[in-house]
Amino acid sequence: MFLVAKQDKIRELVVNGNIYKVIFVIGLPLVITNIIQIFYELTDMFYVGKLGTLYVSALSLIWPINFFIVSLGMGMGIGSISLIARSFGEGNYKKTARYSGQLLTLSLLLSVLVSVLAFIFIDSILDYIGATGELKNYAREYFSIAIYGIPVMFLSMSIMFVLNAIGSTVISMMIILIANIINFILDPILIFTLNLGIAGAAWATLFSKLVTVVSYPIMAFCFNKCLKIYIKDLIPNFNYLLQILKCGIPASLSQAMVSFSFIIFNSFIVTIGTDFLAAYGISNMIDTFLFLPAMAFSSALASIIGQNLGINKIKRAIEALRKGFFVIGLISISTTFILIINRNFLISLFTSNQTVLEYANYYLFFIAIGSIGFSFQLALQSALIGSGLTNIVMIVTFTRVWLVAMPIMLIIKYFGVLFEYIWVFAVIPNYIGFFIMLVIVLSGSWKQKKF
Repeated sequence: MFLVAKQDKIRELVVNGNIYKVIFVIGLPLVITNIIQIFYELTDMFYVGKLGTLYVSALSLIWPINFFIVSLGMGMGIGSISLIARSFGEGNYKKTARYSGQLLTLSLLLSVLVSVLAFIFIDSILDYIGATGELKNYAREYFSIAIYGIPVMFLSMSIMFVLNAIGSTVISMMIILIANIINFILDPILIFTLNLGIAGAAWATLFSKLVTVVSYPIMAFCFNKCLKIYIKDLIPNFNYLLQILKCGIPASLSQAMVSFSFIIFNSFIVTIGTDFLAAYGISNMIDTFLFLPAMAFSSALASIIGQNLGINKIKRAIEALRKGFFVIGLISISTTFILIINRNFLISLFTSNQTVLEYANYYLFFIAIGSIGFSFQLALQSALIGSGLTNIVMIVTFTRVWLVAMPIMLIIKYFGVLFEYIWVFAVIPNYIGFFIMLVIVLSGSWKQKKF
């Protein structure tokens, strides 16, 4: 059996304590976890970069594919947040355990299916994204090993979502930290000492993700946990699986739509030139740090709102959303202001090319402004995720990405003003998404219990 954290104190804080306190108690560990995750990804790039540019290109080529696969697993986890959080808020630990166990089972089954399909179509996938020659060989070498890690990756993500849904974000943070340290140690050993090259980076990632899965029951036992997931909770149950799928499929589609759009957007950006492509990549990497607090606190809000809706504390759920929106908005505006002022220095850390510096300076200013709107959207979105309305989140995501951002990109590319008006693409869709989400949240549909 698995042991899940005893969360009586956190649950009491979530449903009765100071709202600002609970937001930071649950949210801050998630901020740290997200930062650790960023460095987790950068570790492979750092060590593989020492092998040569071609190896880095292979990793960059595989990234959109990995992101797409990850989005499928994330969707099921996001879709389960409401179910797990509400059951936990009710104090129904058996139901919480059953939803958690079913999520793990579903993730394992889905990951096996994805792994089999990836093995069958690996060469077709690489051909589709334009991999040829040595680049294709290195990309295939890395990806073929990464495929073995898909089940481990899906299970580790599911574990993190379970912990986050019940507010056990400190344990989640500790597990990710341990995995990151192991990955950092294993990378140079496998890549250089054992001379495995880029394959070593893939194996290091696989082993460190496995540690996440193994560490879960061990750390839970060390912290004297009481909520248990037995083998019977892992046996597929149609009713529970159906509820997870009803919330999880829209969430997975939302994530997949975003990840697939990146592939298309990148193909357009390439037409501007390699210097702007480099500036685009650097700017997006820096901008990622602006999203970390918003992503973390919105995830915390989804758990808080879900638990309070679970015991019909509607007013407290509304108060949590209002105060959470204030916290996320304040942090987002403050960090954006700091970034804009210091963007020249930050960009110079990644390149000394003057043309790239100028391009990145121009583009980063606008995506930083746009990130405020997206952060606002994430804050409001937490209410829908916490109440299980992931289908509405999917519709808003589709509208923002495919009905607004994509047409803007196509129009400015068609008229040959992609560089001059890239700011429209960087800013407008995020604020349209925010205003649509605002109207939906103000309608109050998320306040009603959906199961």
